[in-house]
Amino acid sequence: MIIAKPNIKTFHDLAGKRVGVEGSALGAYVLSRALEINGMDVEDISIIQLEADEHERSYTSAKIDAVVTFEPTRTALINAGGHEVFTSREIPDEVVDVLVIHEDAIAASPENVRHITQGWFSALKRLETDPQVSAAIIAQRLGVTAEEALASFDGLQLPNVVGNKSLLGGENPKLRAVALKLAKTMRKRDLLDGDVSIDSLLAPFALE
Repeated sequence: MIIAKPNIKTFHDLAGKRVGVEGSALGAYVLSRALEINGMDVEDISIIQLEADEHERSYTSAKIDAVVTFEPTRTALINAGGHEVFTSREIPDEVVDVLVIHEDAIAASPENVRHITQGWFSALKRLETDPQVSAAIIAQRLGVTAEEALASFDGLQLPNVVGNKSLLGGENPKLRAVALKLAKTMRKRDLLDGDVSIDSLLAPFALE
């Protein structure tokens, strides 16, 4: 999401303002799509390159007017008076967190990879069946309250094994279209050189 100062009421009010963003695929992609959807270009704003650990400090010290960020920084900035002028809800299915494992690691320790994925899906099940206990654990890690931890999941889709297989496997995996669009945006922003073999990156390994 993009969090802005209280005096910036809409996304269009960012014209001429300083927007903090990581020089990474996620930050560049979200900002690029937000500008595109709102009929603006990158030249309409002043981009300030920031690392993730600089988001909150730069915002509260007035070095930037808005920032492309994520939880738990979002909660901290909302509590400091900021508000959302754009979120990934406006680009559904385009922002996806993935687990990336090098093929050499899979070949060397397939059981370890299965242990990781099984642990993930076990945690998702626990979050579904016992959200309060899960929230307390997550809150401690993120440095927020249990209520804020649960609220941070609002609007997020947490696919189960079947959902992951749909995203990663089959003749037409859903993530393929997203990855192609992401690669195009990254090349446009000089974040990626050359072509990428998307299909070779998508594998529903250890989802049996």
